[in-house]
This record gives sequence, C-alpha cells and structure tokens, in this order.
Amino acid sequence: MEKLKDRYNILIIFFLFVGAVILFQLVNLQIIHGEYYDSESQRKLLNERKVIAPRGNIVDRNGVAIAVNRQGFTVQMIYTRMKEDDRNRMFLNLASIFDKNGDSYYKSLSKYLTFNPIDFGTAINKSQSDVEKWIKSTVLDKPRDIDRVVTAEDVFRYLRLKYKISDNFTDEEAYKIMMIKYEIQMRGYDALNPICLAKDVSKETVAEIEEKHRDFPGVTTEIEPMRKYIGADLAAQVIGYVRGISTDDYKKLKNDGYNMNDIIGQEGIERQAEKFLKGKDGLRRVEVDTKGRTTEELDSNPALPGNDVVLTLDMKLQKVAMESLARNIE
Repeated sequence: MEKLKDRYNILIIFFLFVGAVILFQLVNLQIIHGEYYDSESQRKLLNERKVIAPRGNIVDRNGVAIAVNRQGFTVQMIYTRMKEDDRNRMFLNLASIFDKNGDSYYKSLSKYLTFNPIDFGTAINKSQSDVEKWIKSTVLDKPRDIDRVVTAEDVFRYLRLKYKISDNFTDEEAYKIMMIKYEIQMRGYDALNPICLAKDVSKETVAEIEEKHRDFPGVTTEIEPMRKYIGADLAAQVIGYVRGISTDDYKKLKNDGYNMNDIIGQEGIERQAEKFLKGKDGLRRVEVDTKGRTTEELDSNPALPGNDVVLTLDMKLQKVAMESLARNIE
C-alpha cells in the first residue's frame, strides 16, 4: 500500500513539473519576450514592385483617339507558407469571387483540358501528337509515367495528385484549383515576385478581397493602366488588340524587359508598333509584411509612358465609308 502511495506521489510531482514547464514557457513567450516575438512575426521584407508604364496612344491623322489608357484593377499573389489544403481552399475562394462578379482570370489550362466533360481542349484535341507533347512537357513529373497518363481523365487524376488536391474537394472544385495552380507552374512566383492572377477585375472583387484580406494571405490588389478602344471597330483589323503575353512570346522577349505578367500587342498596329507603344516600367521600393501586404513605401522611380502612334487613317472618313458600304449592301 505504501509503494502504491509513493507511485501516486511521483505521478503528481511529474504532472506538476510538466505543468510548471508549460506555464513558464507561456509566460516566457507571451509576457517576457512577447514584444520581441510579436515584432518578429510582423517582420518586414524589402521588396521591389513594378510600376506598369502606360502604353502610348494610337490616334488618327487628325489626332482623334482610337486606343488610349484607363485605370483598372489587377489581383496579384506572392508565395506565403500555408498548409496545402488551406492554400487550395484559398484558390477556390478566389475563383468563386471572380466567377460571382463576372471577372475573367488567367486559366490557360482550359485550352488544354476541359471539365464537364473532361476532355482535351481546343489547343490540342485535334492532334494526338500535340496531346502527347503537352503531357510529356507540362503534365508529367517523371517521363516514365507516360504509360499511365493517356486519356483526358488520366491527366485530370494525375494533376489532382500532382497539385496535392485532397478528397475534401469535389472534382469541379479541384478543376478550379488546378487552373490557378497550372498558371503558377507555368509562370512561377515566390515571396518577392508576384504572379498576376487576374487583370481588369471589378470594384466588387477588389472590395471583397481587401475586406477579407486575412483569408487571402499573399494576395494583393493593384491599380494598373488598361487599354481602352474608342470606335476601333471601324478599323479593327488595322488597330489590333492587346492581351497577356504568351509563353512563346515571353521566351522571345524576356531579354527585352518583358515578364510573364505583361500585356503585349496582338495583330495590327498594336503588334507592329509594340516597341514604340510600350513604355518603360518604373519601380517602387516598399516594405511588406509576411503576408505580402505593403506596410511602407520607401522610394520610387516613375514609369515612362510609351510613344504615341499617329495613323494616316481619318476615322470620320472611315465611319462615313463604312456606313455607305452598309447601305449599299442592303
């Protein structure tokens, strides 16, 4: 009986000792060194943010504006440490916000793999060799996996495992997460260099992301110049348009100062005069916290707008000619 009582005493002393150690650690972390650890948790990182230069205007022979600039919102993201399931949930919530507000976002995976039905996309579905080339170069982590990744369904399942999308998500949700993760795979990002997820989003999207910024670590919104066309439909084939730079164009132009978040002229004057229309981007040196949010701007170099391009077209005359042509056709 005496031995049993001694054992109980030993257990009580042990638990008291463990409790005292835990209590001491809590006091040490939260009271004695609380201010230090709090400042460390909020430590700031130096970062350089690109200031996008406005493109030059395109005007007709009389100076009438055809292509100009306006302000728009972009959504960007830097890498932050998170559990993979939490990161996937955040991506799904972002995609849901974009869809709800009718905003488009980068989802080039849809060109190669569609959902409902799961099938190969328009970029490769007419060529078996293109399918195999895309799977080998982009989908697979290991070349030997080629034998078990043949159909579109195989690709979907493979990417789900590759991107660590758990069974907590439905296939439809997994596909939305895949589209964002595919962009990250193709264009990359880290703790200092953001990836652009969406351009020209609505004010509602910006407001919701900013309001719930604690739910979106690493995600920020920025204001950038966007292209605006005025009556360009009268000479659409001449003016052309702009869009996000493609992987092929980026490989050709990366040594000229382009990055994967840039837009570039496509077709017509926008493409032919790209070097003249593109301005020189500026830089902002800022301090950011561990969630990627700017805490202080240190200094900046302003962006230099691109050069204007003056066409020989007369848009008033072009309008009259188009209206006359329409009447004659009728």
